[in-house]
Amino acid sequence: MDNGVGFKLNNIEEKEIKPLGGGLILLLVLIGFGVSVWAIIAGSISLSKENYEIGAVLLTGGIILVVVLSIMLNGFHILNPNEALV
Repeated sequence: MDNGVGFKLNNIEEKEIKPLGGGLILLLVLIGFGVSVWAIIAGSISLSKENYEIGAVLLTGGIILVVVLSIMLNGFHILNPNEALV
């Protein structure tokens, strides 16, 4: 669409998106916390029984999972109607 000045005007169309709720992901994150606590406890027990390979893997994996899931929890926000999060 040429307006006679030498450049084209863009027609901007607003699209409304309908995001999915975070309930399923929240449930998976909470289950992940349970698994990570179990891994930390099982790793500590394995280390105390001198099973160093399995104990180190479980303990390290559990700690890394706690850190990753804690970062994921920062993504959950409650937005009321007519509010925006920037």
